[in-house]
This record gives sequence, C-alpha cells and structure tokens, in this order.
Amino acid sequence: MSISSTESYDARLGQDFRINAPIGTFSSLEHHLYVLDNAGNLDWAMGVSLLKACILKTSKLGFFTVALWVPGAKKLATRIKQEFQVASEFGGSLCG
Repeated sequence: MSISSTESYDARLGQDFRINAPIGTFSSLEHHLYVLDNAGNLDWAMGVSLLKACILKTSKLGFFTVALWVPGAKKLATRIKQEFQVASEFGGSLCG
C-alpha cells in the first residue's frame, strides 16, 4: 500500500509553510514563496502549472529539497543528480 500526501502553500493567499529547526525558522509567507510539499508519489498535474507560472514571473529559478528514503534512495539520488547538475547532498537530503 502506497501513501501519498501533497499540500500546497500559496503566500498570496496568506498560507504559510513553516519549519522550525535548531538552526532557525523558515516561513514561506515571510519569503513570499509558493511551496508544494509532497510525500509519496506526486501528481504533477495538480501543481505544475502554478509552479511554472511562479518561476516564469520571478527569477526563472526554483529551489527543491528531496528527503531520500530507503529503499531506492541511492538510485533516486543518482537520477536527480543527473537531471539537475546543481543538486548536492545536505543532511540526508538532496537540494538544488
């Protein structure tokens, strides 16, 4: 059985994706970012059009972080690094 969960947070609507960590706090509302938070398989059709629009209207760059889970973490990391040459590992996740 596969469990998937996708939530989107749109700063324009006052929605805040917040992470509190020992090194500091991140708030998507404070930084005016659109966040697509996903666990499991992602249905890109749900959020890809808004993601593309956000990137085109801003700096033409996006940011991602992927938490690598076993099994398949090594294969996924290799594939992401091939697709996004700027991806690097940080704290057990891939960022790019």
